[in-house]
Amino acid sequence: MERDSKFLKSAAHFLVPDVIKASEFYRDKLGFDILGYFGDPPIFVMVSRGNIEIHMSQIKSAIKKASDFQSLPCDLYIWVTEIDALHQELKKNNVEILEGPVQRVYDCIEIVVKDLNGYVLVFGG
Repeated sequence: MERDSKFLKSAAHFLVPDVIKASEFYRDKLGFDILGYFGDPPIFVMVSRGNIEIHMSQIKSAIKKASDFQSLPCDLYIWVTEIDALHQELKKNNVEILEGPVQRVYDCIEIVVKDLNGYVLVFGG
C-alpha cells in the first residue's frame, strides 16, 4: 500500500487535577521541559524531553487511567538510551520507582515509575 503522508511523532495526553503541579513534577523529577501553559488560569500544558511530548488537560472529575485496567500497568512506554544513568537520575530526584531496572524476556531492561497523579511510565532500553 502506497502512503503519501508520513507520521512524524505523537504525544500522550493525560488528564490531571492540576496542570501546574503535574508539569512541575515532570520538569523537576523527570527532566522534561515545560513548553507552555494555555488558558487563564492554565487548563492545558505541554512538556517534552527529547522527542517525547506529553500533553496534559486539567479536569475536575475522577480520573481513570489505562493502568487502572491492566494487570501489567503502563500508561506510557518510553524507549531510552543509557537506562542505568536514567535510573540514577530517577533515584536522585526521589521518583517513585515501582520496579527495576529489570531485564525482561523480550530483551529490554525496564524501569517502571509512577508520577504524582498515579500515571505509570515504563522506561525501556
